[in-house]
Amino acid sequence: MTLNQPNVPSGRVADALSQRGEQLGEKIDTLADNAQHLYERGKERARSWSEDLNQYTREQPLRSICIAVGVGFFLGLILRR
Repeated sequence: MTLNQPNVPSGRVADALSQRGEQLGEKIDTLADNAQHLYERGKERARSWSEDLNQYTREQPLRSICIAVGVGFFLGLILRR
């Protein structure tokens, strides 16, 4: 459909386009709100994991060091290849 068709009034086309623009704007706002919510939730989870990890390393320092050495060793093996 082209805008200069004689049987379609230009006012109706403009109204339809305006309505679609508003709908698209609402969907974009909803997506932005959802993205913000997911970001905040992820940030809170990361903060919680960080606090848990700090507490664990304070309670189990020797075990934490052994785990870190083991992980470093395996990463070294993987990255060396």
